[in-house]
This record gives sequence, structure tokens and C-alpha cells, in this order.
Amino acid sequence: MSLRDLARETYWSFSQLAKWERGERRPPAEAIGRLDVVLEARGEIVAAGLRAAMAELAEVAGGSLEEKVSACGEDDVERRDAIRLLAGIGSGAAVPMPVLESVLERIERVLDERVDLDDWERTVAEYAYLNVRRPVGALVEDLAADVAAVARLLERGNPPRVQAGLLRVSAGLSGLLATEFGDLGNRRAARLSWRAARRAADASGDRELAVWVRAKEADDLRWFGAPAATIATQVDEAVALAGETPSYGLFRAHTVRAELAAARGDHGTARAAIRDFVRTAEGLPEDADAPDAAVSLFVSGHAGAFLDWHEAYVRTLIGDGRAAAVADRAIGGYPDDTPGPVALLRLMQAVHLVRERDVTAGLGRALDVVGSGSLTTARRHLAGKVLEALPEQARDLEAARELRRVREAA
Repeated sequence: MSLRDLARETYWSFSQLAKWERGERRPPAEAIGRLDVVLEARGEIVAAGLRAAMAELAEVAGGSLEEKVSACGEDDVERRDAIRLLAGIGSGAAVPMPVLESVLERIERVLDERVDLDDWERTVAEYAYLNVRRPVGALVEDLAADVAAVARLLERGNPPRVQAGLLRVSAGLSGLLATEFGDLGNRRAARLSWRAARRAADASGDRELAVWVRAKEADDLRWFGAPAATIATQVDEAVALAGETPSYGLFRAHTVRAELAAARGDHGTARAAIRDFVRTAEGLPEDADAPDAAVSLFVSGHAGAFLDWHEAYVRTLIGDGRAAAVADRAIGGYPDDTPGPVALLRLMQAVHLVRERDVTAGLGRALDVVGSGSLTTARRHLAGKVLEALPEQARDLEAARELRRVREAA
């Protein structure tokens, strides 16, 4: 069974499973029980998990759990209760409440200074998943609170491995917060958040994360209409840092390169960059990870829709007649709970319709999109492309004036 298959069966991300497999993290108790069932291990994984938990408790506490309990004056019965409790949690067996209350209280005293990196990494993954599934700005308050919480944990000082893990979490949360601010049109808040994400990623020593932060910031800058030279510098830095290693960050960098080339009319380079980002996506290792909405789409079998989205956008920019067909295919491939990317695809279709001189249908589709949901920075950008595509004689149409008014009022 591959890691991706196991991830689907256990409801844990394959990146987490890979870390457990490599010994970088210890799986939590609920995951141990689920893995034992799915892999039909007949209790062997539970037993191994219990031994690892006891060893970790001993390391953190400076001695064995038995020694800690004895130091509190407890007898052999309670020591056995502690061991049974850990085994019970791992296997899903029922645990008597008196045992649960008394022993967990003691374990919490031993572990109260520990940082649960797995929990924080799951939090980042959850935000990335929700990023394209919630209204614009809906995550800002929670993201900001969690960024502050992680900052407090970093300030107190931790062992090097934990500190590096928290820096990775901080970079991911800050990058997602920057994306939210960008969607809301708050350039300054987005810039400050990206700066924090970049510094945290670099300090963590995680090169792939540092690549992703730079590439995703460049992607967001494009929607803001930042100077092409500024965006290109950021992308070049990401690609140089990535080297030949496929990652979500390198994939993002190639999509932005394609879009920059298309915007300046360099059709050959744009098409070559499409091939680059498709090749990078196909070469992603199973345990590749990033705080990116793309991850959940790739894991859930919707990678094709995500690739089609970027291809459709590039072909829209260069006026390629195949753009509409690719956009149609992408719309059909996206999950029903991702209205944001689909709305942008419909605006790409509107651009194509206007270019094909079906102005009424194109403007109608654009107005439908900007009139439903929040008018994000990306939607405003593509609505502008619809207006740019209008022939001179159509620019004073009532629908064109309305689209211009809605776009400028947002």
C-alpha cells in the first residue's frame, strides 16, 4: 500500500505519514490505533507506539514514568494504571474514568512544557485546505491569533528541533495570512506578512518552504499589478533556491514565469513554462508538502484541474483559442466546494467570449461573477482583462459601464 493510499484510509495526510515513517515524528495515539486497524497489524503497531511513548515520556521527564509516579508517592497499582491508560488510548479500548483523570493529570504535569508540532502542522494544513473553500477574509482573525500564539512559543526558547518546527509553522501561517490580506486588497498587511513568512522560512532551514514562500508571494504580487521586474526577481530567486528538486514552490514559480511571459507577449516562453510546471507537478514526490491550497487538490485527485487552471490563464493572456476549452475542462474538474478558482475560470471564459466578439455574453458572464461573492484582488484583475478585450465601440455599453463601476468601487 502506498503512502497516498494509506493516507486515504487513515484520514491523515501523506506528508504526516512520511514523517512518521522516517522517524521524524511520533504518531499521536489516535493515529496509532487507526494504522493498526488499516494495516491489520493485530496490536503490533499499538505495542510499538506504547513503547515509543514510554521512552519519550522518560526522556522528557528525566526518568521513567514509573520513577515519576513513585516520586509522587504512588504505588504499583497506579503505575500499572498509567501503562494501561497509554495502551488503552493507543488501541481505542475503554479506559475507566478514575484512571483517566488521575493519570492524565500526572502526565500533563510532566509534559506541560512540550510543543505539539504535529498539531500545529495539521493546523497549517487545515488553513491551506480552507483557503479556497471559505469566503475571502473569513480566516484572517483566526490566522492572526495563531501567528501570535506561535510567536509566543518561539519567544520562550525551545530545543533546536522544536524551534525549527515552530519556525516552519510560523512561515506557513504568515504566508496564508498574507494571501488572505492580498485577496482583501490590503497591500501593506500582505507585504508585512510575507516578510515575516520569508524570514521564518529561512531561519527554519527548510529550503522547500523558503522556495514556496518566495514563489507564492510572487504569485500574489502578480494579482496586485506589481512591476513585472519585481515579480521576476522574486521568481528567479525561488527557482535558484530550488535547484532541480521538484516541490510545490518550484511548481508555483514556473506558473508565475509562464504568466509573466504571456503578459509581455512572449508566447514561446509562456508555452515552454507551461511544460515546465506540468513536468514539475508530475515529478512531485509523495511526501511533498507546502502550506498551499494545491496540496489538498493534488492529494484528493484534482491535480488535473489545478494544472488546467494555470494553463487556461496563460492561454487567456496570450489570446490562444484553446483557452476556453481548457477553462471548461478545469471547471469540470474542481470539487464543488471550491467556488473561488471556478469564479476566476468563468472570468477567463468571459475574456474569450469578448475576444470572439460575443460581447453581450462575455459582459454578462463577467457581471455574474463580480456580482456574486467577494470581489477579490484576482477577480478585479480579471474583470479588468475583460474590459481591456472590449472593442472600442463596445466600451460605452451599459453592461461595460456597470462592470467598470463595480470593479472600481470595490
